[in-house]
Amino acid sequence: MVAAPVAQKDRAPQSYGEVAGSSPVGSPLFLDKFTTPQTAAKLYHGQIWSKGSNLFPVRPGHPRGPANVDTVTYPLRSVRRSGHRDCHAKSASARLSKPWDLNAQESNQPRPSFRWRNWTNQPHSPVRPKSSGPYSEPGIYLGTSSFTAAGWEGTFYPPGTKSRDFLSYYATQFNTVEVDNTFYGTPIASTVTHWYDRTPPDFLFAVKVPQIITHEKVLLDCEAESDEFLSRMDLLREKLGPMLLQFPRFDKYAFNNVAEFLPRLHFFLKRAQGMSTGKFAVEIRNKSWLDARFADALREYNVALVLNDTSFVPRPWEMKEQFDLVTADFLYVRWLGDRKGIEKQTTTWDKPIIDRQADLRNWVDLLRRLVTDKRIRKLIAYANNHYAGHAPATVKSFWDLWNKK
Repeated sequence: MVAAPVAQKDRAPQSYGEVAGSSPVGSPLFLDKFTTPQTAAKLYHGQIWSKGSNLFPVRPGHPRGPANVDTVTYPLRSVRRSGHRDCHAKSASARLSKPWDLNAQESNQPRPSFRWRNWTNQPHSPVRPKSSGPYSEPGIYLGTSSFTAAGWEGTFYPPGTKSRDFLSYYATQFNTVEVDNTFYGTPIASTVTHWYDRTPPDFLFAVKVPQIITHEKVLLDCEAESDEFLSRMDLLREKLGPMLLQFPRFDKYAFNNVAEFLPRLHFFLKRAQGMSTGKFAVEIRNKSWLDARFADALREYNVALVLNDTSFVPRPWEMKEQFDLVTADFLYVRWLGDRKGIEKQTTTWDKPIIDRQADLRNWVDLLRRLVTDKRIRKLIAYANNHYAGHAPATVKSFWDLWNKK
């Protein structure tokens, strides 16, 4: 049992409640005057933990949460929500009288133990749709890059489908999606929880790491941005799939060679994997970097090398240097195509305009060989509209070839 803190009025914000040392399952507790009653309740019941101003969900097995236990005594987490303002709060002790009374803390009365509650089984969670995607089987996840595009309404989505229902319908056709808008910035928490609530239990989200990390800062001095992104994506819980580090093509002014880039990648991956249970995939666009040395660097962290079908790097069967393409326990494939070329023909993505059957047959042959590798547990692949003109049709074509229909 943790000793009850005594409110001290000569210091702020620690004066609103402080526990020196550590809680049974986490870090020192601080509750400041900006902590809302809802946040305090979740902290008290062990539903969330925090680091700085970021809040994280807690689930069994989480590196920051209790592992292999179902009872936790006084599972508190630290929190400082300095950006939150509550103009109506009279005092911290008044607002925090529930879930516990700060006045009672001074009496050192013991608090009862609280039964562990899995985050995914909270009463407020809505009923989620069941998965019935026609293009899936155990271990295979097929989807598209983004779930909205010009031309999809009335072709992929039934006429009259409202935009708020797009993701729910999408999840009846595919069991995964590669989220593109995270590339432009970390979304707000309500957006991420919306994705979670609109999809079935076995759905998988692959998310792009924001460009400020991969393009602007190129993994250097980006701790604040990466911490925010990782904590936000953690809200997807068991539905969080690979996080895609999509790098641009670097010129000689950025890096003379891959040897100059790898130390940054090592540092980022080591730090990120210490904070998140999510996995990563890396896409590079420098042809000369695609070699065994780069693959070995990814393999050290169980990070997938993205296998691409695009105009800026060779496809796996076209690489001059053949090396082991398996760098993680999953495969990550992206059918991207030639964006500039296809956009000269169309920018409405309602039907295929390029025949990709021969290319997809090559992919089927390659992936059938790779999935026999005992190291591989999942095949994850995404089609972009720029590949053939209509991403859902590309997935269907691959699926038909995979099953020889």
